[in-house]
Amino acid sequence: MKNSIEFRIIIAALFIGLFYRVLRSVVFDSYIWILITPAICLYYVYFSRGRYIKKNTLDKIFSYFIVNGFIMTLLGLFISLNKLSIITLFVHIYAPASIYFVAKSYFSQNKESLKDYFNIILVVAMILVIDILVENYLYLNHGLAERIPWIADGMQQSYAWGAIIWDSAKGMHDSPTRFLSILASGKSAGLLVAGLFCLILPLSIEKSIFYNRGGFSRLLHHKYIKYLLLGGLIQVSFLLPSVANTVSLGLASAIIIMKSSRKIYGLYILILGLGLGYLAFWDSIQSLVHQRSNIINSYGQNAIDFIFQIKPLVEYYTSTNILAYIFSASVIPTYAPASSLTELDIFLLPIKYGIGWTIIVLSGGYFLLKYSYRLIRFKNSNAKIIGLSTLGYFIVILTNIHYPKFHIHGNYELMMVVAGALSAFYDKHYSDQKNIRVLA
Repeated sequence: MKNSIEFRIIIAALFIGLFYRVLRSVVFDSYIWILITPAICLYYVYFSRGRYIKKNTLDKIFSYFIVNGFIMTLLGLFISLNKLSIITLFVHIYAPASIYFVAKSYFSQNKESLKDYFNIILVVAMILVIDILVENYLYLNHGLAERIPWIADGMQQSYAWGAIIWDSAKGMHDSPTRFLSILASGKSAGLLVAGLFCLILPLSIEKSIFYNRGGFSRLLHHKYIKYLLLGGLIQVSFLLPSVANTVSLGLASAIIIMKSSRKIYGLYILILGLGLGYLAFWDSIQSLVHQRSNIINSYGQNAIDFIFQIKPLVEYYTSTNILAYIFSASVIPTYAPASSLTELDIFLLPIKYGIGWTIIVLSGGYFLLKYSYRLIRFKNSNAKIIGLSTLGYFIVILTNIHYPKFHIHGNYELMMVVAGALSAFYDKHYSDQKNIRVLA
């Protein structure tokens, strides 16, 4: 019964995270949607008192993360002028981390957890590929993008924020491609696509020793279905306005292949997929490269030069209230005029969320990569698959430096599930010496 409840919570968390913008656009517009599963998770974890979870370093880090969230929230409610923003920050950034513990517990207990884990990954990938292809078709072939509620809402918000682009023929406007997918963000979808590709690639390269008894799961794990999904993910990656994520996909995939047992096979899959995607969307790629390299903005820079401007970052940090370094800019108001002039947004997060958040997140990233790498060293095929997939996935997450989207809903909930699963499988294969196989 416990396992069943935990599985339902995981599925609900992913569903609401992925369809958050859809739910707000179609059902009712409120951030209460995103509070549902974290509230259930916090309640569940509190009353289980962690008795089902073997404490490792990652468990402690995620606990510190949530505790830090509670402390910053309470502090903010006392001293911040904007109480609503403090509550919103906790709801969107800190509370969803509780999903990690439910995922850890489920994948630690369930005998078929490995199958369930990859079933979830494959289904999410299938939903995303189909959705992006359909939305892109409706936009390009029928011009119906603005009739898709979440795209229309995204464009309206973009206009309201002044995030518009210049087109010599149409003047000032925003492109619907920026809002493709159920995430209502092409960049968020691009990160999700790259991450899913890396999670599935090792499953297609390595020889797995777990078996599916039949039905939908058996069909889902058919090698041609996995090849089709990998190809679909590459195709939609080229459709999205997210060059940085496509580069991360290629980089992480190359590392996966180098560490895999079947390097030539993996290289063949990657080259074939990238080659077909490149040929299929040659015109779109040329247009995007031209836009990034030749079109000059109001600051006299092309897009690539603008991304790597360091001076605005220096100005931002030197003009920020020093207390914001400690307590975050959400708690301590800061007026940094240069903040809008940098696109290396990841380097603004330490001030935005505070030094505590930064230390915890960096520590978490280190141990996620460490645990992944340790699993790669096992002769056990399944352990190697898990290690390779999570290593590639978190490389994609950590290299997402241009307007980072790993803490945006959809990506965030999946990251918690992947992290929880990695922690559970790590305990099974590495920490528990009784079950350890022979290290290479």
